[in-house]
Amino acid sequence: MQLALIALLAVADSPVTSTDFHTAYADVPLVKQALEEKELSDELAEALAKGDMPIDEKAAIVNALGWGNASHEEKFRAYLKDRAEKDPPMLSGEEAFVLGYLTLMNDYFHPDKALELLRYAKERMPKSYTVALVLSLAESQQAMDADWCRVYKIFDRVDRDRSLRKDLRPKARAIVADYLGLYRESCGR
Repeated sequence: MQLALIALLAVADSPVTSTDFHTAYADVPLVKQALEEKELSDELAEALAKGDMPIDEKAAIVNALGWGNASHEEKFRAYLKDRAEKDPPMLSGEEAFVLGYLTLMNDYFHPDKALELLRYAKERMPKSYTVALVLSLAESQQAMDADWCRVYKIFDRVDRDRSLRKDLRPKARAIVADYLGLYRESCGR
């Protein structure tokens, strides 16, 4: 009974805020900096905007910055200048991914704006497991109020997709899988 209650409380939290996969990247200096400072510095914004950092490390930086801080999204938008405000945005897939993930972390209760950017990123980076995974977190967040089984199935669909390049560390994937696996219980047998 107590284990079931613990699992229920854990599940009642958020797929976005309960998956601290940055811990699998503790050896990456910029991830460590993001975790310690909890602020999007100019150095971090530049690293996130450039194309030479692996996408999983960019995701880990955003994850380490944490949630609920609108200044991260605002600062990155300002860093990208007017390219982020065009319709459609004049962003690379990686820039859209980072901006989308920062937007999601800023206001995870309302993922619509983030979903638009993350889907844009997925179109431009269709083989990236990291991009698909973060998109699945946003979609899972959106499904939270309606169907907990769907929360699990959204992640499971991405996790089983063998066409995706596994560009996320296995330990990071396991952190997300362990948490979202709690939702599997709501799917019945």
